[in-house]
Amino acid sequence: MRFGLLLFFALCLWLHANPVIAQNGDIPLSENQILFYIDSTNTLQAKEVYRLSRQFKTMDQLPAFDHYKNRNLWLAAKTSNLIHTDKNWYLEAIDPHIDFIQPYFFFKDSLLTYQEAGFHQTFHKRSIFHKNFTYEIPRIEKEYPHTALLRVNVQRPVGLFFKFRSGTFLIKYISTEYLLLGVFYGILLFLILYNLFVFITLKDRLHLYFVFYILGLCLITLHDDGLGFQWLWKNTPEWNIIFTYSRRVLFLLVFIIYSSNFIKAEKFTPQFMPFLYLTVILSGLANVLGELDILTPDIQATLYLAPFFLIYFMGLISAKKGYLPSRFFVFGYSFMLLSILINVTRMGLANIDSIWYAYAIYIGMLIEIISLSWGLSLKFSLLKQQKEKAHKRIIRQLRENEKIISDTVDKRTLEVKNQQEIIALRNRELEEAHQQLKAYSLEIEAQNSLLEKANIALEADVEDLTNAHVLDKDLSYEDFQRKFPDEEACLSFIDQLKWKDQYKCIKCGNDKYARGQGRLSRRCSKCGFNETVTRGTLFYRSHFTCQQGLYMLYLTYHSQFKMPAQTMSEQVGLNQNTCWKFQKRVKERDYLLKKHQLTQPELGWAMYILDPKVPIGAEL
Repeated sequence: MRFGLLLFFALCLWLHANPVIAQNGDIPLSENQILFYIDSTNTLQAKEVYRLSRQFKTMDQLPAFDHYKNRNLWLAAKTSNLIHTDKNWYLEAIDPHIDFIQPYFFFKDSLLTYQEAGFHQTFHKRSIFHKNFTYEIPRIEKEYPHTALLRVNVQRPVGLFFKFRSGTFLIKYISTEYLLLGVFYGILLFLILYNLFVFITLKDRLHLYFVFYILGLCLITLHDDGLGFQWLWKNTPEWNIIFTYSRRVLFLLVFIIYSSNFIKAEKFTPQFMPFLYLTVILSGLANVLGELDILTPDIQATLYLAPFFLIYFMGLISAKKGYLPSRFFVFGYSFMLLSILINVTRMGLANIDSIWYAYAIYIGMLIEIISLSWGLSLKFSLLKQQKEKAHKRIIRQLRENEKIISDTVDKRTLEVKNQQEIIALRNRELEEAHQQLKAYSLEIEAQNSLLEKANIALEADVEDLTNAHVLDKDLSYEDFQRKFPDEEACLSFIDQLKWKDQYKCIKCGNDKYARGQGRLSRRCSKCGFNETVTRGTLFYRSHFTCQQGLYMLYLTYHSQFKMPAQTMSEQVGLNQNTCWKFQKRVKERDYLLKKHQLTQPELGWAMYILDPKVPIGAEL
């Protein structure tokens, strides 16, 4: 029955995704068809904004969210290109979480204004009773308005996707969508009631945890698809704000409680439980700090998903150790992760518009819940079978015990007789084993000697490979930071590059030295001249750190001397003039190296660090 409902749900989604319907009455608006203008003062009226049409830009130029947060974002789209038929057309905003939205339709000499609505306003303000913001496009004498203008104001990032839909298509789309969502929530309701009944009957808390987990999923989906606001709390939009900030933490708690009990984490993976508690605490803090704009969305998402991936890994270990219900957990949760991946992929593919992609996460949830429910039923079936097997095993064991007692007496008599022979045989085996151990010991000593030599050679090879990787011009910034985490690492790199062959005093030519004054400096043992590690390099007497200098040299070389000084200034943290002078010095040094054929391609960008040894009398 469960998989029948699942197949029915998938079949309905496939039928609803028929592209023929979309061609007849569904017109998605691309980024080039929607224009925007940001009113930083929040005071402009529709007619004033309409007169600023030349200042509108296409949506592919929309800046980061912080530039229009809590500001009026005006969106414009041409409606005059709609199909001139007797169909009624509608404008629909796909994301139901827009805080404030108000449409305007411009005709030749008139303006039609709709009532404002939003996710934080009561639901009855919407012109059409639909979970998404849907507005009928008016017509005057069978003529459509030439421009639709939307005033949008949001406090959180939302999807700014819009469509023109015909009345016939909209009715069919809404009917099918609500039917599928009704099947989805009907299955969840059935599972909630079923597990409540099992909990009341068997007093097993795992079924109660499962009920709370399904309720947590319902909270997530009802908030995300807008049905909760439409049917449950339409007159109290304050619940939208509460669920926006709390739904993730609540869902995390019920998910971890149920999943850890389902896979018996404390029994099969006790070593990971402290890490699980730690990730749950960090995830909750990250969600709070992210809502307060203290953490970036990427860090917030990473910390929030950490306990989900950790419990999935623990489920794999539990399943590998032979706990059969954990296999159903891994199977169902894998579909959940796959649906999340499809949903994320859809966000980057604007041309894909299918209800299958839009509700992929619902399908993943449904498969996961059904799989977990099946695992629960299998668990009790296994417990029953284990009890029956244990009962039969006890009866069989009692019967065998009588025979074992009589046989034991005879066996012990024979064992006593054969004990002397066994002891003699063991002594011979021990002697042979002792001789083998001596031989193994000599062989191990020889192998250890070879391994020690091989380790010394391997360490030298690793050092050479590391330096070769650092000098590669395609080195990423993360690799650069790992190689040069601080000033000491940068000076050590310059020290190895400068004196890799042999130290030689620049004053007297002596090759003996002692530790000088300053980090990695060398003092000549003959004339006493103290030579710093940066003397004779590109960074001698510079007013910035060697770490900044190496990074600027890396950026200059990697960009083939084309990076603007302003861009380098922003990345390094120095003023633009300093970056420009540094780039000029590097270009001059590149000119000298190429002119006198002193380039060393094997060194990469490091060949510019040491002063070029131009032949005496050569033209500079």
